Amino acid sequence: MKMTQWKSLLVGLAAAVLLAATSGCTDANESNPADVKGFNYTDYYVDRFDIENEGQDLSAGGANMLPRRTGEERTESGGMCCIGIPRNWRPGMKLVVSWKVDKVQDGKTPGQWYTATTDVPPYGPHTYGFWVHFLPGDRIRVQILDKQEVPKKPDEHDPYIVQGVLDPQRNHPETEQ
Repeated sequence: MKMTQWKSLLVGLAAAVLLAATSGCTDANESNPADVKGFNYTDYYVDRFDIENEGQDLSAGGANMLPRRTGEERTESGGMCCIGIPRNWRPGMKLVVSWKVDKVQDGKTPGQWYTATTDVPPYGPHTYGFWVHFLPGDRIRVQILDKQEVPKKPDEHDPYIVQGVLDPQRNHPETEQ
């Protein structure tokens, strides 16, 4: 075989392997990576937060959000890199967010864990970040932006704001984390 025939054969073989590898794939398993960040709109220190889906095969989080300072709308934390966001939004997607809040910073009183289950709001095929907004009244709002912009504070009537509740399992002295 001549060199040009070998090249043609190799190119054809590579194309066939690539086609075979991708033909059985669906975008159900494809995900976009995104950094996780938190915005704290409260007067309390958020020690850390954890994000999981109900199947617990997704996990991410962040830490160290100082209380909102006088005259400022919010404080911000870096989170972990990265969380895999499914490429296509689907109705019924849910996340469980748990966060530890230090409401009494006297060096003696431990923080309390809160938890909330939230629907994932619709988003487009491109993702530019994953945020958890911590709002007064132990409420949260998850946000995934599909364009590059700085997230704004959710409107008080936003249907994706959910109420957190004390987490009895994580607040139990034997399971304190």
